[in-house]
Amino acid sequence: MKKNVRFEGCYEEFGDFIFRVAMKNISDYHAAQDIEQHVFCEFYANLDKVYLGAEKAWLLRSARNAIIDFWRKKNKCGVAYVDFAVAEEGNLLVDECLMHLEDQIAARELTQRIFEAVKAENVQWYEALVLYCVEDLSYREAAEILGVTETVLRARVCRARAFIRSNFWNEYKDE
Repeated sequence: MKKNVRFEGCYEEFGDFIFRVAMKNISDYHAAQDIEQHVFCEFYANLDKVYLGAEKAWLLRSARNAIIDFWRKKNKCGVAYVDFAVAEEGNLLVDECLMHLEDQIAARELTQRIFEAVKAENVQWYEALVLYCVEDLSYREAAEILGVTETVLRARVCRARAFIRSNFWNEYKDE
């Protein structure tokens, strides 16, 4: 199969999907377009290394990495998205915003530690959680990407959740 034909077919099939994944995680139309473009440029550059039939999984992983890079870059620049307007310093609204922001940061740090622990315990559990819980794919879609049955995927998600409950329940409950 020619490289351009394969690339165009994958772009037609998965372009909107990658954009929607980026948009869901970033909520910025132009940044989501940039991520989609970046992912497909990388895909084209690495097309000969991507196995036939594994294109969607490769694109999804690449999109996930690009989204993580996007948020890391935002955090390094000191940009934080807060849901409501910030008024003058000393204002009650500012104090509420700061408390809300601190809660968001603590929740993100706990989530990051949880995912790192799950990944260290069992990479297959981690992949199942990312596809099903983070990327919000159906069991069928996630199982297809991982090349397992839905039953196996459900078992991995269940075991990962049990691991999280047994190791992080007290911290999560406090959050």
